[in-house]
Amino acid sequence: MINNHRYITVGTNSADSLNGGLKVSLISAPYNSGEKFWLRAPKYDNRVAALYAIPADFVGSDRVNREFLVVSAFRLNLSSVLFASAATAAIFDTAESGVIAKGSAMTLRLDGSNSGSTIAIGEVLYDADKGLILAKKDASAQAVALVVQGNDGTKDWYYSKTISGTEWISTTDIGSALSITDISLLDCKIWLETTDATSSSLRYAVMAETGTFIDSVAITDIDTPVGGTALDTSAVSATAGLAKTDLTVAWTKDGEAAGETADYDTTYTAGITLTSAEKAAFVSGATATVNGNAATVTPNADGTVTVTYDFTTEKRKLVSIAAPAVPENNRFTSEYTAENVLASTELGTTVQVTLEGTTEPVTVDMAVEWSLANENNAEYDTTSSATNTFKWTVKGDAYDEYDTNDVTLEGTVDIKNACTEHMDEDTDGKCDTCSKYMDNIGARLVGHSLTLDGSVGVNFYMELSSEVRSDSSAYMEFTLPGGKTSTVKVSEAPTEVISGTTYYKFKCQVNATAMTDTITAQIKSTVGNSKVYEYTVKEYADYLFAHKENNAEFAKAAELIEAMVNYGSYAQIYAGYNTEKLAVGDVNNLKSLDDVLISEYYEPSIYETKVQFAGANLSLLSTTTLRMYFQIINVEANEVQFGYQGQLLEMKQSGDYYYVELVGIPASKLDDKFCIDVYDGSTNFQVIYSPMAYCTSVVTRATTETRTEDLKNLIKALVLYNQAADAYISED
Repeated sequence: MINNHRYITVGTNSADSLNGGLKVSLISAPYNSGEKFWLRAPKYDNRVAALYAIPADFVGSDRVNREFLVVSAFRLNLSSVLFASAATAAIFDTAESGVIAKGSAMTLRLDGSNSGSTIAIGEVLYDADKGLILAKKDASAQAVALVVQGNDGTKDWYYSKTISGTEWISTTDIGSALSITDISLLDCKIWLETTDATSSSLRYAVMAETGTFIDSVAITDIDTPVGGTALDTSAVSATAGLAKTDLTVAWTKDGEAAGETADYDTTYTAGITLTSAEKAAFVSGATATVNGNAATVTPNADGTVTVTYDFTTEKRKLVSIAAPAVPENNRFTSEYTAENVLASTELGTTVQVTLEGTTEPVTVDMAVEWSLANENNAEYDTTSSATNTFKWTVKGDAYDEYDTNDVTLEGTVDIKNACTEHMDEDTDGKCDTCSKYMDNIGARLVGHSLTLDGSVGVNFYMELSSEVRSDSSAYMEFTLPGGKTSTVKVSEAPTEVISGTTYYKFKCQVNATAMTDTITAQIKSTVGNSKVYEYTVKEYADYLFAHKENNAEFAKAAELIEAMVNYGSYAQIYAGYNTEKLAVGDVNNLKSLDDVLISEYYEPSIYETKVQFAGANLSLLSTTTLRMYFQIINVEANEVQFGYQGQLLEMKQSGDYYYVELVGIPASKLDDKFCIDVYDGSTNFQVIYSPMAYCTSVVTRATTETRTEDLKNLIKALVLYNQAADAYISED
């Protein structure tokens, strides 16, 4: 039909309305040349004639052997057309599959993946080996359908399904819908399809691409957790299709994030989140292994999956067990019967167990139970000091959470009953049977020694019970003739360990004149008071002399002790004290002093102007003390200072003189020179003096009422004492 010579309508459409037909313009090129052209339609009443048209004029007919133009009826721009197919998309039909009849019209599918296209569709991947298709609808797309077209050898078929999000379609799904088998996706055309929002007659499609579908993952190289060590946070997987092969492990315990270090006997879950690479995806129902063991796979909304696997650490191993506490010296202190002995508080209720590793705690206490283990299952022997065998066993529930590691969880011990009849036939202060202290408070004298410093120190060595040792108020009290007392606290007494036993050393200072005086000593505490011990310096000397032949130490010290008691005896004579009981015994035992020579003199300093050395004396009857006198001239006394070995000395006044003292000079130091630092307000200088200078002054000067022969003899005896002390020290 020609309408005003402007166009020709083809099909059933009317002149003014195009429905399913086609309108061909006669004005646009190539029809506007004015030449005749064939219309490709026969003349209905002539077998050798066909219709032709003259643009903008009329339609006529002529024989087909005439030379008219042959032009295209219409032209299409196919640059954006992806392909054409007669398959039906599920967007428009309820049918999702069917057979394509021969001669069916094909619909052009425009390229929806073209970069210039504004149509959103999605992505479709397939894996022919697995027979799977993954269709993903773009979130902004309109209705989208998956279309699969194939041929079963006799007919063309199609399968289509509306895609609402991300969906998996298998060849089994397709075959079931079409009642066909052996579908190969390699022989199929697969695409996603949608329409233009403004025209449902325009179809847009994206073609399927080959993808990697991950149906199983093997994760390796996760170190099995070990109690007390760091949890491994890295893993490896060589599975194709993963975004990366080096993986991160996140650990949880009881649903909460775990710390860095593993506990013992604890279940930990290793979690590894996997991301697929581009053009790859995890299939529904994908499986995984961790270190070769089946693991749990949980899909995530973002397309990743999380693989989890539970590890349980081993129980912590026991390393050793310390036996439970038993009575001291394996002897009960109380009496028991067969009925109550196993409940005795003297039997420890726990053992200390050392655990493997360094994680705190490294030791734990475990409860034990006791049983009687006498030979031949004999009953408990209640006889005084009888020995019974007891067995301790760690209670089963105490080590449930640990690996016993073949550590012995039981043991036996022999324990003696309490001693009810105490005897001390060897007079060592302890019961011969149970070693209990006979004085009932726990104090025993084990020996004596002497300390020779500025005076004579008598040392009492004591073995003390734990009750006395732990008593902060306990002390040793010494009493000398005349009632004078001194005390030494147990907590302040020095100790010596001999053969594994700790002994406490209590020292009592004795003057030179008191070597035959009896010293009484007694330990006093809240537990009670010990027996009173008595001793004299002379007793020590006599014992030493009596045993020097069989004791090298005694033999070495014999001459020194002899000089000491000789000096003490001359001190008694000089003081007129207890002369009927001299330290040497009989007066005839005194050493001759005829050959004693002293030649030490004082040489004054040239700086002695404002402060001048005026003389000295020795205190000999008590602690040996050197007193040095000075005269202060033309300077205020408060400006003068005295010092010895870096320490200030206290300056005291006596009449017109001032003096300082060096207290406690040992016998071996009596021939030393002592350097006194002097500051006279403007000048520092030194006064050097030896006690022997005093001795020379006394011995070489005339006898007077105060400088008696007894004093001179005492000085000479002191010199012999000094010489013996020097000789004793030089032997060391």
